[in-house]
Amino acid sequence: MFFNFTDITKQACLIWLCLFFLFNFNTFSQPSDAFFDLKKDQPTEYKKLYSEGIKVLLNPQIDKAEETIEEIEEFIDAPGTSEYLKCRAYLLISMIEARYENNFSAFRNFRKAHSIYKENKDLDEKYALPGGLMHLTLSSVPKKYAWILDILGLNGSKETGIKLIDQASENKESFEGREARLIYPLIANYFLQDQALARKKADQLNLESNLDLIVFLISNSKARGGNAIVANINKFDDEVFKLFPPAYFLIGETFLRKGDYAMARNHLNIFRNKQSSNEYLSAANLNIFLSFYLNNQIDEGKRFLSTVDYYSEKTEADRYANEYLKNFDFDSENYKMIWKLRLATDGGFDRFAQNIIDKDPDFKKREHQTEWIYRKARFFHNTGDIEKAKNDYLSIISLQKDNNWYYAPNSCIQLARIYLEEDHPDKAKLYLNKIKSYNNYPYQESIEYEANLISREIKNEQ
Repeated sequence: MFFNFTDITKQACLIWLCLFFLFNFNTFSQPSDAFFDLKKDQPTEYKKLYSEGIKVLLNPQIDKAEETIEEIEEFIDAPGTSEYLKCRAYLLISMIEARYENNFSAFRNFRKAHSIYKENKDLDEKYALPGGLMHLTLSSVPKKYAWILDILGLNGSKETGIKLIDQASENKESFEGREARLIYPLIANYFLQDQALARKKADQLNLESNLDLIVFLISNSKARGGNAIVANINKFDDEVFKLFPPAYFLIGETFLRKGDYAMARNHLNIFRNKQSSNEYLSAANLNIFLSFYLNNQIDEGKRFLSTVDYYSEKTEADRYANEYLKNFDFDSENYKMIWKLRLATDGGFDRFAQNIIDKDPDFKKREHQTEWIYRKARFFHNTGDIEKAKNDYLSIISLQKDNNWYYAPNSCIQLARIYLEEDHPDKAKLYLNKIKSYNNYPYQESIEYEANLISREIKNEQ
């Protein structure tokens, strides 16, 4: 292929994880023989394989992942394996391969799953869920690669994907219905960019299984649901953390956003000690440093930085954290206010954020002044004061000039979303095009991905 399949699945990966959560099978009331109408000789092996697949997706282990893929392939080839189970098995292999950046194999298995779906989608309503997820994944492919998928017959529609997920979620009794309702908060976050809907769907989870809790945590961390996480903190036990070590990171970050710096540091240090890969290691180091710095323990923070001798660049968050860790600005006392406002807004701790905004500090550096306005704009936008948000976004674009900060590009994204919601697609396209004038800024990959999604949405509506 001419592009990385990982690019297609980057935002979809968390959603796909939830498609395969059979390790929680015993929490369902259905008798085991009714599960997916499996033959009596299939359920045990099937559940075991998908359980192992989930584990290597949530907690990277290369050798174990290769072993799991081999076992799933043997299951696919075994006599009596239904086409439906083959479809889901190929999807699981595809996501494992994409998770470990084996792009060609990931694409090949995705295509096999899609082929089975196309042949059988009208024969069994159970295909609504995997079909919906495949439509959503394909609909997120950048426009410049869409022609390749057209040639291969891999067409996806966001509208069709949502319709199929809705259809699956309406079945209150089936396993697929439970899956669809579990997946919905992540769809709202990563495809629809609708944080309010994501929080609503996450709040509807019963939080009785490990994966319910993991999805609840991921969704609310992304969707400004910090208060909900704190309110349910006692439900996260050792089994959740063992299955998903990044839960320590997300909970630690939630407490950091809330301003509870000791609790934040406790969870983040556990994450650093237990994480088996180097993903989010630098992001964790930055948050630990901030837990000192924002609590007026600057000397302790500097001592901590002096002990950090390894930096990960595995994720975009890590790469951005590295720049902060290596070039942190200690000069301005008011710079703490920017960080506190940013964290409180991201966590949904709006009273805390409003108290910070009311202080309205002065900044000597242009970059700090620009970021302060940007943080206020994000707060106003997230709390529904759209006119104030628009005015601040426009000010940011003017202030940025030729600097390589991400504040102006992301302000363009937000203005495009606002104007699209206000039914002004031409104005939205104006700001999407302006993004192309910026380059080499933090979070560029994510911002360009969002621009692509908005652009496709405009195209579909016209």
